[in-house]
Amino acid sequence: IADLKPSARHPARLHFLSCDLSRLGDVRSVAKTLHDRFDHIDVLIANAGVINTRRRETIDCFEETFAVNHLAHFLLTGLLLWWREVDRLFTDGLIAAIVACF
Repeated sequence: IADLKPSARHPARLHFLSCDLSRLGDVRSVAKTLHDRFDHIDVLIANAGVINTRRRETIDCFEETFAVNHLAHFLLTGLLLWWREVDRLFTDGLIAAIVACF
């Protein structure tokens, strides 16, 4: 975020939240933080991914690649869309789900 702010049109409106996407509890927590902290979301970019050479399970007992690359994004977006219906969190915003595996 520090690198983006100098070139941003509205740097005070850029926010960074960190979340361990392999822990669905963390995903729920960051969704709650977004809901509590902001009255609307203009853009949500779900851009995270992992690929493992060996099978690993998350604390929630899901295969880690599947949990991080799919379940976490689905849960975060689903919770925010649910709140949208409850209190109109999104105002004609954009949701982009981009998964990048490195």
